[in-house]
Amino acid sequence: MLSAHLIDAFKSRLELWQKYNQGTLPDNIVIFRDGACRAKYPAKASPPRLTIVVSATAANELESLTYELCYLYGRAIKAVSICPPAYYADIVCERARAYRPEIFEVHETLKDTIYYI
Repeated sequence: MLSAHLIDAFKSRLELWQKYNQGTLPDNIVIFRDGACRAKYPAKASPPRLTIVVSATAANELESLTYELCYLYGRAIKAVSICPPAYYADIVCERARAYRPEIFEVHETLKDTIYYI
């Protein structure tokens, strides 16, 4: 669902692109929502699910560290439900998919199997 404001912003940006690029349009358009405050979108907070394989750290220390990390996400003013390093890894992967889609093509031998990136 796009708002009229967002449609107008894209239209003006594409017109500006055409003006300086001989009337052509870009092949790919990457939309990245950054800086939007999620506080106005109420949602039920759910506790994070953790799986510890091997750890020398006491469970209480790990729980405390995970809890405190949830307040360090740079794009939210409140705690997030997943540790920020996982969020940042997801952002890096999304950008890689957007900027280098040829890397993520499925190999011929895997096309008919259940294989997703």
